[in-house]
Amino acid sequence: MRKLLAGAVVAAAMAATTTFGTASASTASTEAQVGIAGVGNQVCDYGEACLFAWPGFDGPTWDANGCGPHMLDGWMQNQTSSVRTHGNPITLWNWNDWDSQPDHWVILAEIGAGLNVVLGPWEDKADAITVWC
Repeated sequence: MRKLLAGAVVAAAMAATTTFGTASASTASTEAQVGIAGVGNQVCDYGEACLFAWPGFDGPTWDANGCGPHMLDGWMQNQTSSVRTHGNPITLWNWNDWDSQPDHWVILAEIGAGLNVVLGPWEDKADAITVWC
């Protein structure tokens, strides 16, 4: 729940840098790109990264429809089980607030262009992605 309440601050921090790893919640401005919600085993358009809630590239989906940083919608955070990249590599990020360290972005996975990947129990904790164009 803390993650959702801080979403605007985190999204702004994402806009302040091209890599989540150097952002912090205190470096906030106001913008981050958004994705498109959908349902089912759709075709991922060229240049998009499509995230699926279910492992078999099915179920509720969230598509990053442009380059750069994207904050996942709250319902998709910590729910991504499979990813389809079509045209561009991506980095999956988690806003680490589960340990005693100060909250910070953690890279969960880097996925190359043109791949279909089923995520493991660690990688499915994604809160945000970067689409590298």
